[in-house]
Amino acid sequence: MMLLYIPIIILLAVLLAISFVKFEKEEKRSTIIYRILLFLSRAIIFGLLVFALTAPYIIKKETTAGNPEINILYDNSSSMGLFDTNVLDLKKKLEKEIPTNIRMIGSGTTSMLGDEIFRELHKKNILLITDGNNDEKSMDFKDIITFAKKFNTTVNAIRLEEVNPDASIEIKGPYSSIVDTDYVFNVYLRNANKPVQLQVKVAGQAVYSKETDEQEIQIKQKFTKVGSYKIEAEILADDKYDINNHYYHVVDVVEKPKVLYLSDKTSYIDSILYARYNTQKTSTLPNDLSSYYSVVVNDKMDDISYDQGKLLESFTDDGNGLIVIGGEKSFLTNSNIDLLLPVKKGYMEEVGVDFNFLFLLDGSGYISEKMTREEKVTNDILNYFIYRKEPIHIAVVMFAHIGDVISDWKPKQQKDGIVKLMLEHKDINEIGGIKWYRPAQLDIGLKQADKMFAGMQGNNNIIVISDGAIHEKIFTPSIEYIKSLRNKGIRVHSYNLKNDEYDDSPLKKTRQAISTFGRGMFIESPEEANNLFEKNLIISNPSHWITQGLTISASLYKYNSVVPTASADVLVTTGTGIPIVSVNNYNKVGVISTDDGKEWAQDMYLPKNIFLIYRVMDWGVGDPNRKRDTYIRIMDAIINKETKVEYKGKTAPKTAECNFYAIEDYYECIIVPNTIGFGTILGKEFGVNYDLEYRNIGFNENEIEQMTKETGGSIFNPTDYSNIIKKAKDKAKIDVMTKQYIDWYFVIAAMVFFLIEVLIRRIKEKIKNG
Repeated sequence: MMLLYIPIIILLAVLLAISFVKFEKEEKRSTIIYRILLFLSRAIIFGLLVFALTAPYIIKKETTAGNPEINILYDNSSSMGLFDTNVLDLKKKLEKEIPTNIRMIGSGTTSMLGDEIFRELHKKNILLITDGNNDEKSMDFKDIITFAKKFNTTVNAIRLEEVNPDASIEIKGPYSSIVDTDYVFNVYLRNANKPVQLQVKVAGQAVYSKETDEQEIQIKQKFTKVGSYKIEAEILADDKYDINNHYYHVVDVVEKPKVLYLSDKTSYIDSILYARYNTQKTSTLPNDLSSYYSVVVNDKMDDISYDQGKLLESFTDDGNGLIVIGGEKSFLTNSNIDLLLPVKKGYMEEVGVDFNFLFLLDGSGYISEKMTREEKVTNDILNYFIYRKEPIHIAVVMFAHIGDVISDWKPKQQKDGIVKLMLEHKDINEIGGIKWYRPAQLDIGLKQADKMFAGMQGNNNIIVISDGAIHEKIFTPSIEYIKSLRNKGIRVHSYNLKNDEYDDSPLKKTRQAISTFGRGMFIESPEEANNLFEKNLIISNPSHWITQGLTISASLYKYNSVVPTASADVLVTTGTGIPIVSVNNYNKVGVISTDDGKEWAQDMYLPKNIFLIYRVMDWGVGDPNRKRDTYIRIMDAIINKETKVEYKGKTAPKTAECNFYAIEDYYECIIVPNTIGFGTILGKEFGVNYDLEYRNIGFNENEIEQMTKETGGSIFNPTDYSNIIKKAKDKAKIDVMTKQYIDWYFVIAAMVFFLIEVLIRRIKEKIKNG
């Protein structure tokens, strides 16, 4: 339509340019000006009319009320008995102003909350009435959050207050122990909001009896005879449920397993092995190792012949352990057991080199302060670094949706300049006036860090400072990148930056995994970062069975020059990354790459650190039952739940409780106990305990708050009806985009211009006619 405007303008210009009457010069000049003005006026008028014919419009946004409703998901499982939840009364109050639906998502001892909530995510406004204690087999709440965001579903919840207090108890400990050694087990109290009277009995005798408010109590017990021992823990309290005030556990105490000790020395290792195992010490490896559970080699690896190496290879292939302790004569040349070990002869520079530290800071979420928590921790660590004598270079990178370089490499002396750059760093929090919560793209940050280490010589380190709230889809490729950095000689450490807003337990596991896969240090405080320069020992993998829950405070005089192999799981290192305790990740072969405590590693054998050595030896021995001709294994059972029974013997046993079937070299059957207490099968006692529904009790505010916050919801008090309704109505509002035609505005404008033109002509004619 607008193309018609061009020929109309040309025609109009031609008509106005032609003079059909001859004028004098002055009159002609006046006429030309008049025609130009007339041309402009007519061009505008025709332009407005043509534009009106195109039917122009504007987009107008209108907000409608939509179809507001509230969908109550009510957890009717047994653990909800602690709360006074009059859900029908709540429904009546709400449905007076807004349509309200209700659906049960739990019943009895079944709390598959994640699965049930997922089925309702197609509804836009959900109101949870639950304690938030999700069944372990149900969909995780973190996955619910992810799907809720995709469906644009808001999850709200009611804050529940306990009117019927209740606490639960649980025993966790190994199912077997070695005679005349310390058996260590833990008693856990959950939801004990005030001190309770706790009693623990072993074989009918009280070993612990007092009032406590501790959540975890560790108990040690030494058994002097072989056999099965019953352990019972009880809360002596009058609370909502009696069923979860008792817990039953059985431990099998077995003879000391045989360990072969290959050594020419006498040291701390002798007393450890003789106290815990049936130990045979020798200076030469025998031809038959079949009766031994583990072989410990103390500074004699170079004395092992080729044939003996093959014998040890077959021994470890059968599931037995091999622990190699270093020293003066170890890892000097190639040995016949090198291929079995998690470390090999090599050199990792520790002295006289530059230290390079790149701080990789989590900048996800919404940043409202000039200096983030991550930047403050960096500043605190740098305050320790500037007083060290070593040459140190620092760089700072922040990761979110991109890897943003805050400070390129600078010597530690320019610490104030680095802090100034962190203060001045601009964080993008809004786009188009809309708040933007940035993702935690750790993998992108690691790639940026990798680029910055190009050409950097020395001891290279990355310190990741993050709360660990990183999506699994991002974290999985990040782990692979951490491994690649580790293989380039760049250690990746992790700072324990706690998250007080959410349940920190799973986030801490993520933080620990970063340092574990990076063979770095899990840094608990800024001051601890000093250990990264010294020969102090640090635990680089706190999640392994050997190091889990352990602390170590030791330094070394000397160590063997080794480097980890590709299959190594490095558990303990010096501060600068030298492997000290390493194990294979596919069999029971471990190496302590320093001496037996006589000269180099005396601190490791002090009472405060000796449990590390105990754990290494116990890990090598493994299950003390596995070489027995006959045994029965059954773990603590749960009432009315399937429980596996394992039996090793020449033929399948017969019992009325179940039918055994062959599994490799043993037999297996499934039973379903129906009475709480101590059960018996084939003469073997085992504990039968309450349903898991009664274990995790109380209002799980951390989990519920995370779900509501991440989906844009809120936690309401039970009587806060007005805000519950307002939230539902706000969520239901719909923005509708409509066309509003504005052609008449152009027509009116054309008429106004035409009238102005007529008025001017009339005035001109009156002036001309006097």
